Amino acid sequence: MKIGISSGCWYPDLTEDSAEKIHKAGYNAAEIFICDESENDPSYLTALKNRFDKLGIKIVSVHPYTSFAEQFLLFSEYERRRENTFRYYRKYHTACKILGAEVINFHGATKPIEAEKYAEIYAQLYNEAKDEGLTFCQENVRKFTCGKASYISELKGILGENIAFTLDVKQAHMEGEDLNRMIEAMGQSIKLVHISDHTEEEPCLLPGFGNFDTERFLKQLKSIGYDGYIMAEIYSKNCKNQADIEKSRLILQDIINKI
Repeated sequence: MKIGISSGCWYPDLTEDSAEKIHKAGYNAAEIFICDESENDPSYLTALKNRFDKLGIKIVSVHPYTSFAEQFLLFSEYERRRENTFRYYRKYHTACKILGAEVINFHGATKPIEAEKYAEIYAQLYNEAKDEGLTFCQENVRKFTCGKASYISELKGILGENIAFTLDVKQAHMEGEDLNRMIEAMGQSIKLVHISDHTEEEPCLLPGFGNFDTERFLKQLKSIGYDGYIMAEIYSKNCKNQADIEKSRLILQDIINKI
């Protein structure tokens, strides 16, 4: 397993300015949170890629800024909007190609929807990304349809091997979902992990700054064959300073070295 960190940890700082902060914290892999339409522009993305390359940072994954609106864009009954959104999401394919990323994260629907219909919409997004050599990952997100392990199990039952997941620790915790059940539901279709820590009072902390049993969690992932990226992802309000981010990386790396 390898470690990285999301540029979103410094939101709302400009995306490009996260490169030096990630480097200073000692990370050499990152997820890029695209925060604005202008950041989908090829000239911007090329400059961003060059900035990360100069610091020796591999860009692993992309997080679309449109994730908050996917219910409206893809899961409404207005077919024209949905079809135009499928075309629009191909911009993220281009972004990944320029950045060298392999994974696109997806939040999906917020309202109840039959799993068969959800699977149909997801499958088109997944297959179009796959045709470009990319992995379109459904993330478990609180207050979203796929925040529940039971729904993820249902989707996986329909789609079989044609589904991929980003497992997010903080989202499972804040949704009140048992992480063991979430891992069981996603199984070997987990392709990316967003890791964080927590206490009873604080639901989102830097890895190593709470009481979450990170070592047990990573051993569980290893037991099902996961050997991908463990991506630190927290909210900026939960990060007190740059030194804490560096300390967190050292803690996380030490745990991975042990297992």
